[in-house]
Amino acid sequence: MELSKKFKKLRKDLNLSQSQLAKTLSLSTGSIYKYESGKVIPRADVLSRLEGMVAKQEHNSIKKEFNVNSKSRIIDMSKQNMLQVINMQCERIRLLENEIAQIQEK
Repeated sequence: MELSKKFKKLRKDLNLSQSQLAKTLSLSTGSIYKYESGKVIPRADVLSRLEGMVAKQEHNSIKKEFNVNSKSRIIDMSKQNMLQVINMQCERIRLLENEIAQIQEK
């Protein structure tokens, strides 16, 4: 992939406009346009900062997804534990009912 297309793709992956990215990187909107059109090759430090922004966003997305999945697993485990407790209590009630029935038969 051409560097200009990669630059544009990274910006779009961040969901930023050219002017928003320019502001974030302390560049002019014209510089971003020139990088994306292939008229100028971005400096290594600019590419590095852009890729760092994308990596950070991906990390945050993964972290957020992990947290959501973790909460779901905790809720699922809590539900399972509650069902086990309910089933155990139901079993205890059945046993007590049987004992009561046996006592009443005597």
